[in-house]
Amino acid sequence: QTTDQTFYLLQIHSIKDGKLWDMGMDYFTYVCEGGILENTENFDDSAYHYFYRCTENGVEPIEKIVRDPISLYWGHALAGQDGKTVTEEKAKSILNSYKRLELDWKPFAKYPLS
Repeated sequence: QTTDQTFYLLQIHSIKDGKLWDMGMDYFTYVCEGGILENTENFDDSAYHYFYRCTENGVEPIEKIVRDPISLYWGHALAGQDGKTVTEEKAKSILNSYKRLELDWKPFAKYPLS
């Protein structure tokens, strides 16, 4: 069973060497302050939170916080490192350090095409 959750398919662009650069497309759940992208999946008693930043090399992972559905332990891993068990308080502290932005989504028809 899953919870009702919205995922946004985002096409990410930047300017590199004076030219438009297509950094790729992926599903993200939230945009956070500082241009951080969050992908969150919640299923029953488990939770997965993945955080990414846009760099000159593209979208790169920062860290992840997970809650194991069997043991209900929380885990934390920085990009490229092995994960470790953390307290629920520590996990929530890390999650709360990312401030989610409210996006003002408009229907595509309302954007000028000129």
